[in-house]
Amino acid sequence: MLNKLFIVMIVYALVEVCTLIYVGGLIGGFHLLLILLASALLGAWMIKQQGLQLMQKFRQDFEQRRVPSEPLIDGAGLLIGGLLLMLPGLISDLAGIILLIPAVRSVLVRRMSRWIRERMRSGECTVHFFRR
Repeated sequence: MLNKLFIVMIVYALVEVCTLIYVGGLIGGFHLLLILLASALLGAWMIKQQGLQLMQKFRQDFEQRRVPSEPLIDGAGLLIGGLLLMLPGLISDLAGIILLIPAVRSVLVRRMSRWIRERMRSGECTVHFFRR
């Protein structure tokens, strides 16, 4: 399993680098750098907006054995989109921008809610929280 994950990460990194080289050749290195910087700043802003509030809501829902509400999963989608925007690369930026589209997130929210609900009912979902 870890070997497959490692191979996928290496292939992704190679594809990302090849994409950056290709697009950099088309639009120029300076413009590519501006695009990457702007996407990183947008990602940082998105993460700041969602932040720790989202994780606190997740913990409360799981402690009470409730399926996280749809706005919470929607916020998680925004947070993941922000993280993807912060990663250097155009493919991760594209994935992050796709997660910022409300229609895409609503489809993902429905699927994630169903998946989490099924895991909680079957007992497959175990969440551990460390307290001080």
